[in-house]
Amino acid sequence: MIYLVLNPLSKGVAITEIIILLLLVAIIGFVIGHWVIQQKNTQLQILIKDKQSQLKACRGQKNSQNTPT
Repeated sequence: MIYLVLNPLSKGVAITEIIILLLLVAIIGFVIGHWVIQQKNTQLQILIKDKQSQLKACRGQKNSQNTPT
C-alpha cells in the first residue's frame, strides 16, 4: 500500500532515494577498500618475514666468517 503512495517524482522521495543510493555506494566502497588494504597488508607481512629470515641468514654468515679458526 505504501508503494502506491510514494511518487518517485516528488522532491522528498527523490532526495531519499539519492541518499539511500549514496549510502549504499559508500558502504560498498568502504568494504572494497578495506579488502584491498587487508590484502596489501598480508603481502607486506609476508615480505617482512622473508626479509627477516634473509637478514638472520646474513648475520649468521657474517658471524661465522668473523669467528677465529
